Amino acid sequence: MTFRNSVTIDGNNGKGGSVRLSITDQRNSWIVPNTGFDSQNINLSVSQKLNRFLKLSGKVTYYRKNSDNLPMSGYSTASPLYTLIWSPTSVSVNDYYNEYKSGRINKVYEEGLKTNLLINATADNPYLQVYEQLNTLARDRVYGNVSLDISLIKNKLNLALRSGMDMSNDFRTQRKPFYSNGYMSGMYKEQTVYNFEMNNDFLLSYKDRFGDFDINASLGGNSMYSNYRNVIITASRLLEPGIYMLRNSDGNLLVNPTRRRKGINSFYGFANIGWRNMLYLELTGRNDWSSTLAPGNNSYFYPSVNVSVLLDEVF
Repeated sequence: MTFRNSVTIDGNNGKGGSVRLSITDQRNSWIVPNTGFDSQNINLSVSQKLNRFLKLSGKVTYYRKNSDNLPMSGYSTASPLYTLIWSPTSVSVNDYYNEYKSGRINKVYEEGLKTNLLINATADNPYLQVYEQLNTLARDRVYGNVSLDISLIKNKLNLALRSGMDMSNDFRTQRKPFYSNGYMSGMYKEQTVYNFEMNNDFLLSYKDRFGDFDINASLGGNSMYSNYRNVIITASRLLEPGIYMLRNSDGNLLVNPTRRRKGINSFYGFANIGWRNMLYLELTGRNDWSSTLAPGNNSYFYPSVNVSVLLDEVF
């Protein structure tokens, strides 16, 4: 079940300026028990025609998503649906609930009789999975862009300047209680994921007609920078059951950091020449310089040529 509520306010000044603000709240409860998420989205866009040559516009969005438990999916023993697929036909969902609620799972493991569980030892009770093997998420994301459109020659020559940014930060946790499949002493994991990307570009466009010829050409460039960080800290065994903190680790913490930075600068061009609306020649070219390649060998060019004929215009 999903509830979605939104409020939108927009207006203009009658002089080429407009503004729009929207706020959305979404609450979701999935079919799988004890799962779901809530999210909030705030969007603001503005546009203003400065004069007959210039138009400035911008847009920014803030997105927030929280979940106390995102269910595992796919062909995995951590997925409750996987467990139910391979469940004996003689075992009902109520049987799994009673096994979990009565505490029988812990008792069976403590007595070393795990073969007496309702499900085989390669998977966990689905109620244990959805109520205690939690996967939490807290995500913040901000993205937006600003652009300036310049009319150099009306209806013929235009210049567009743009800058855009996308930044997100995730904090995720994963819990495994004692006597989970593969984690007899429990497990707790924290993961922080940061992702940032910025693009700045320009595009000069020209469009005109000379006699029987139509010309449409563009020249542009882009500068992209990205920064990615991912840090995973895992307590592979816990000292005390039910306490999900890194300091409850039974042994050294496992730390797995990842960092990546990348930049690409590009120039590109496009030209389309048409003759009498029947014969067309299209030329494109782009050259990139990437920071991930060795200096002196970090440039690569890829062109293309295309010729087309509209036979219905010829005959």
